[in-house]
Amino acid sequence: MRALRLLAVVSFVALAGCGGRVKLDQSSNVATKPGVLSVWADWVKDKEDKYDIRLNIKNESDDAIIIMLAGIRCYRGNVPGQIKHTFFNTGERTMDFRAGELKS
Repeated sequence: MRALRLLAVVSFVALAGCGGRVKLDQSSNVATKPGVLSVWADWVKDKEDKYDIRLNIKNESDDAIIIMLAGIRCYRGNVPGQIKHTFFNTGERTMDFRAGELKS
């Protein structure tokens, strides 16, 4: 989860004051816990009171993992936000990853 926090801070600090979709370079915003997890963003879009983000999470381990949506945090500056992840509006609250699997 430390990797997710690091990514959120890097992504949102880079976007302070920007509008529209901003493409991000993976090499400069990837957060990795070797052998466990990698997280990076392809782009972020400022929508005034919220952000849309294409977030990539890759299971770097040889085992399956489950990430609880409640375990992911985001901030706009120092104000906490609310993460929403929906798959066809089902309100998915867990993300399961097979060994080596990448989800965006």
